[in-house]
Amino acid sequence: MEIDNSSYILQGKNDYFRLGAMRRHEKKLSTYQQSNSYFSLLVFMEMKGQVIIDSMHYSLDNRHLFIVPCGSWVHISLNGDNSYYYDIQFEALEALEKSHLHLILNESVELVVKNWDVVKCFVEELDQLLNKSDKWKFKKVDVYFQEMFIPLLEHDVQERKKSVNQHLYRTIEYMEQHISEQITRNELAAVAGLNPDYYSRIFKKIYKKSPVTYLTELRIRHAKQRMIQSNESIKSIAFSLGFRDEFYFSRKFKTEIGVAPTIYVNRIKMEGKLASLNHLVTGHLLALKTEPYAAIVNAAFPVKLNHTLMLGEKVPELNRLWDIKPDLIIGRGKRGETITSYEQMVGQIAPSIILDYSEDWRTHFQRIARIIGKEHEADRWMDYYEDKAEKLRHRIKGRIGDDRVLIVAFGIDNNMYLFGKRNIGTVLYNDLHLTAPKGVDEIAHYKEITMDELLCCEANHIIFTNFQHDGSTYADWRIQHQLNILLEDERWKNHIKQKEIKTYNLFDMRHLYTSYNAMSHEILLDKILEVFERNNNNLL
Repeated sequence: MEIDNSSYILQGKNDYFRLGAMRRHEKKLSTYQQSNSYFSLLVFMEMKGQVIIDSMHYSLDNRHLFIVPCGSWVHISLNGDNSYYYDIQFEALEALEKSHLHLILNESVELVVKNWDVVKCFVEELDQLLNKSDKWKFKKVDVYFQEMFIPLLEHDVQERKKSVNQHLYRTIEYMEQHISEQITRNELAAVAGLNPDYYSRIFKKIYKKSPVTYLTELRIRHAKQRMIQSNESIKSIAFSLGFRDEFYFSRKFKTEIGVAPTIYVNRIKMEGKLASLNHLVTGHLLALKTEPYAAIVNAAFPVKLNHTLMLGEKVPELNRLWDIKPDLIIGRGKRGETITSYEQMVGQIAPSIILDYSEDWRTHFQRIARIIGKEHEADRWMDYYEDKAEKLRHRIKGRIGDDRVLIVAFGIDNNMYLFGKRNIGTVLYNDLHLTAPKGVDEIAHYKEITMDELLCCEANHIIFTNFQHDGSTYADWRIQHQLNILLEDERWKNHIKQKEIKTYNLFDMRHLYTSYNAMSHEILLDKILEVFERNNNNLL
């Protein structure tokens, strides 16, 4: 039904739309260009088929509601004999330009509808109003249209705000997964389910750069990480990251970074500002006589750092990383986890190397040495460490023979833990070849135990140490309190007396001995020799 409401419209400050026409179509196939003066609201109820609005394809599988911008080309293909849809033409008034609603009308979009019963009532009521013989019906129709249509738009805007980051992040994941391929803006927009122009605008609004620029920078970040970590050729890296040749890659790299790729790599190795995200990395760097430019610093790992900038006490603070602007960030992943969103954010600040948790400390050490150009220093250090471990092994074995050695740790959570063959265990059991009690081989890292389970462990020597100490004096007190409870337990007193078990204290330097890194392990060698060569029981 055509509407002529020019005589009746009384535009108020909140009037945004003026209804132009409402038609019910039963054509199964239709192609047309939308009027340059009117927008259109297409309402499909319970049907299947396809709708194409400009370059956007939509599959119909149930109920759908679309906005068609002025001048858009529309192709509709419906399945079924009883298919029909409503086409509601409307005009946007000047007041709309000052509201947040006008943004959505510039794109062909499928509206997110919360309640389809409301839409059905809306269409039916609108149809009834238009068929009434009432001289005021045109004004009533406009008022009703705005009362029903504006909430639909506002709900859609709210839902899109909630999901827009998810849609955009999906395209970033797509870039990561297809980084070696030629990726177009239209392809990314299709992944996001958005119109290409709208996708580019919203991407730039959130990420402050276009999708194409973001993709180029992502490829450059990947290139920096690979050049730093491996000996791959520039040509190989360029092709594998979607650049057409190494010369084009080098030009892009120099434009983005300011220097050629080879100069960049040499600068990182010779004078790069390294940020360490945890004590493990810091210990490896110190063993290589390299103090990190920035690092996590706290009393849990009491080392002397003369010039290192502090990133935080427990976790690296992103704002400090942004301010410091390191050349390279090195961290270690967590047990059983893939790369986290936090680590992905860190990777946008500077090239980041996240060491695999499952790899042993020697692999971590040599990888860090290769990254900073100290492979020879690492080789010499490893030779020194192996020679030292062998000498101490003979001295300790000469004192305790094949006696079984158990490592028990206390934390602030009122629990006791057994260490397996990682951290302190890798030095005792793997490097010094001390004998572990039955069951320790099955512990990958640590295991919580009860008093009864501890009393069942067949050990001749028990080393007590810290578990996840946070560096606070409160943790010192809690751990000592836990230890005192054990020492005062009559079952424990009887057990160590009957079994003639010797106990040793390794609490004095918190996690200086027990962090999983080269420096800590070397210090631990000397400490273990010291405690075993004492004739007295350290805890009594």
